[in-house]
Amino acid sequence: MKYIFITNQYLPKPGATGICVHAIAKTFAAEGGDVHVVCYNDNKEELLIDNVKIHKVAAPFHLKDLRNPSLLLFYCQRILSVLSKLIYIRRYPLRSFILSDRLYKCASRYITDSKNVVVMATYTPVEACSALIKIKREFPKVKTCFYSTDTLSNEKGDSGLLSSALRERLGRNWEYRILSIVDQAIIMECHKDHYLSNFYEDFKGKFKFANFPLIIEPGWLSTPKKVAKKKTLLYAGTLYRKLRNPSFLCQLIIKLNESIPVCSIFMGGGDCMDIMTDYSQKSNDSIHYNGMRPYEEVMAIMQEADILLSIGNKESPMAPSKIFEYMSTGKPIIHIYSWENDPCLPPLIRYGNSLLIRENDTIDINEVIHFINNSKQLKYNEVELLFRTATPQFTANIIKTIV
Repeated sequence: MKYIFITNQYLPKPGATGICVHAIAKTFAAEGGDVHVVCYNDNKEELLIDNVKIHKVAAPFHLKDLRNPSLLLFYCQRILSVLSKLIYIRRYPLRSFILSDRLYKCASRYITDSKNVVVMATYTPVEACSALIKIKREFPKVKTCFYSTDTLSNEKGDSGLLSSALRERLGRNWEYRILSIVDQAIIMECHKDHYLSNFYEDFKGKFKFANFPLIIEPGWLSTPKKVAKKKTLLYAGTLYRKLRNPSFLCQLIIKLNESIPVCSIFMGGGDCMDIMTDYSQKSNDSIHYNGMRPYEEVMAIMQEADILLSIGNKESPMAPSKIFEYMSTGKPIIHIYSWENDPCLPPLIRYGNSLLIRENDTIDINEVIHFINNSKQLKYNEVELLFRTATPQFTANIIKTIV
């Protein structure tokens, strides 16, 4: 069986969705499937990782993950990003017809037998879904799956140029277009109630619900951790000034460093480079911002980290996928949240090995120090029992039902 995944940033420097896709893709590859991933990055290239064939198309400049950009390049990209949003404002969240066409053409090359192919597209980006629609029209016998690790119509709060009401309406238009043509749609459990509402009555037979497929035992769990003088704290993930702002967490780290020596490392992209640069300079060496890094490098730091750091989204029902990747390690997690309905709270409470801090609340720094010094690491099998629907095999088994 051939499986073709269409997504955004992928290995070796994946985005959150790319990490989820790879977990599923390598599960199929391990079972003997012919697995291809079509994605975008800085340059066209072909890779083979975990027996998954990776085909990259060139991304438009405003969507590239720039490696350690200067502030000038950073701001140039932000300006072009805003311009692209204005150009495609009525087609939100589409950002590039060119990217959609490149993904479609690349994926189509690997469809040689329509009867034995499953093509799965993720949102994000919606360009992947646009490519999937074109593929289904050209190859009607191909089985297709919409994999929604993010939401097109269940966002909360106003952001940038568009109100939440307009974003929801435009997102729902895309969903209707996608759901009317695909054979299956896999939705994250945090959005289950939303997609079982009357708005989606016509598509309920296509819906399957799962969780982020990141409860996977890391190969390094049995490796002894190096003893360090400073406690190492890691934040791995994207930062957004309006959705997931790092300022409160950085202030907490600086205050914490006055009592116990800590070294916090932030790894990931987003639009907060200026914020992180500022806090790094005034942190007395307790905050380091590394930006987007290869996945193996992030995992190496995660192996050495004592504490994993998380920031909840503001008024968004989407739980960041990294929470499940964090929990798979069994390590202690400090989570900062600002919304009482933060979807990270239920799984983290269930996980148990976490400290939940509401943003802008008065902080008892001694409570944080006690958590850092006294928390233990959970065993993987304990975590797996708690989160069965967040294993890659669970999602892979769902996809197999359309074959």
